[in-house]
Amino acid sequence: MRRQTCEKIIYSAAIIPLLAGSLIFFYWYCQRVFRAEHVSIELPAFLAIVIYVLFVFAGLVITMTYLGNAVWKFGWKRLAPAWVIMIATLPAIITYGTIYDLYMQRAFVRITDDTYMYRVARVWSENLEVTGLESEGYDFVFSFEPVYVYDRSTEDSFGYAYTINDVYVDVIHTDGSVKTMVLPKLDKGGCRTVSIGGLKSVR
Repeated sequence: MRRQTCEKIIYSAAIIPLLAGSLIFFYWYCQRVFRAEHVSIELPAFLAIVIYVLFVFAGLVITMTYLGNAVWKFGWKRLAPAWVIMIATLPAIITYGTIYDLYMQRAFVRITDDTYMYRVARVWSENLEVTGLESEGYDFVFSFEPVYVYDRSTEDSFGYAYTINDVYVDVIHTDGSVKTMVLPKLDKGGCRTVSIGGLKSVR
């Protein structure tokens, strides 16, 4: 195998998994945080990790073969950047996984008002209160951690029965009146877009 070909393979093995994994993660992140849309990335992420492991193994084999060939008289310096990238990919995978786990504990809701007659003033529940939301406008995303209330007296093969605490939204009409509406229930990791006009008013 020619030296230039080996270099290309090793550098490709270093860059492709990091680039592919980063693109998958940031696409998922942006869709969830800015659009409140769920994107299933478990399979692509798993494949990216498998490719990373295979590429590292292949890169290691090729590197050993390459350096062991006395004809090329090749040193570590030309391959060092590629291996730095490969090694740096591991903490990137851990970081992406940690952020994914944290965000999957929260629900993301996009609140819109096509009539431009209401502004959200407050989002609240028994364990949550977010105020000063008037400046967010007529289309914004916020997140919260759903609270599960378990019934320890009722258990089946899936575990204890539970309910999810309601989350309410106080909206201000252009005439100054205030309404309180309830959001649809969302599990942890859930995403949803709701229109103020489609929410149930509780008072």
